[in-house]
Amino acid sequence: MCCNDKVKHIIFFILFLAIPIASASCLTSSEQFASEVVIPNYNFAEVPFLGEKFGSSYILSSQYNSDLLVVLQETDFPKGISVKLQIPTEAKPTNIPTFKITSSSFTGSLKENLAPTYVGWQVLCSPTECVFEKGEIKMTAQKIKEQELVIEISKQLSSCSAACSGICFSTDEDSKCIDSKIRSDLDIILKYSNLSKNTRELLDSYNASTSKDAISEIIPAINLAIDWKEAMRQELVFLSEINIIEITRVDIEKISSLSKKGQSGQNNRIVFDPIFSFWRYYNEIENATLTTKQDCTIYKTLRESSEEKNEPVNTIYLVPLIITMAALISFLILLIIAKIIISFNKEREKKFKKSNTLEKK
Repeated sequence: MCCNDKVKHIIFFILFLAIPIASASCLTSSEQFASEVVIPNYNFAEVPFLGEKFGSSYILSSQYNSDLLVVLQETDFPKGISVKLQIPTEAKPTNIPTFKITSSSFTGSLKENLAPTYVGWQVLCSPTECVFEKGEIKMTAQKIKEQELVIEISKQLSSCSAACSGICFSTDEDSKCIDSKIRSDLDIILKYSNLSKNTRELLDSYNASTSKDAISEIIPAINLAIDWKEAMRQELVFLSEINIIEITRVDIEKISSLSKKGQSGQNNRIVFDPIFSFWRYYNEIENATLTTKQDCTIYKTLRESSEEKNEPVNTIYLVPLIITMAALISFLILLIIAKIIISFNKEREKKFKKSNTLEKK
């Protein structure tokens, strides 16, 4: 196998352990701290010798920086091996309010053949509905019955008791402010989807509710300054040299030029477009299979896991054991001393008897 002693040494000390968090969703995703490419030509047979197995993937340390990890996994969208550079992450539990606005006052109808992305919005359409997502905003439009349009904003909104830069709406608690940034984003997608002229139109007739859900915010576990282009270049060169992937140096340079933080996950990773023979982001591929799922897995160092396993033992459990062992040792010492004294007395008695016998003679 091609792994030299240096590589094995790095893998031994800097392997990473991936741990799924309990929550089914997350406010931020591990994908936001990663860069990923899918290589169509590969040899997966040698991958298990490189790193730590986790589910269907293998995790090892990066050639660029030993604190950066590499996740290797086979994938179907598209078919190939996923090479993901991942900053270690951790989950921070937090309570985030979700404001849900259900409107029936929009005047347009959902247009056909929407692009999978538009000005930062992710667009995912099924036969029954279209879901539009951008950051903390999610908008759902039904295709079959369009009497209602649902907008969900997972963010702490300011009260309209103070100045509001955007537009106000009433909730079951008080009046909340949709700031100018969120309002502008909504106006753009409403016009693009042909659902409404603007956000104000939606507030002519609506219902609003508020809920607070415990959700995990995924954040970097360590601070790393990563040159993502160079990190991807080094990793692909290494994997090519050890025959894990089949790729030309020209393709490596093209992929590296696209590599950046956040270009990870099924929708955003770098793939090869066979129609145009060009490397691009998956959501730019015609008829791409997009998803609303996020990678809510946290990637934790094996070093940290070992420290957790080697926590100091609670000494309260050692006290009875120490007392028992001390008593047993004391008893054994006394027993040995008693035997020595008895043996000494017997020897002394023999000598005394022998001395008396000699005197009589």
